[in-house]
Amino acid sequence: MACGHHIESVLQIPCVISDSAEAMEKTSNAISLLKKIGAYPDA
Repeated sequence: MACGHHIESVLQIPCVISDSAEAMEKTSNAISLLKKIGAYPDA
């Protein structure tokens, strides 16, 4: 844990995702993305 962040399950740091993630309009879609990449516990 670095500075209180929970990133143990993120495979690679920095975690780079597609620019298309910015187009998400629903919170549920963003949560699904965060869960898929293992970053949800830090959200």
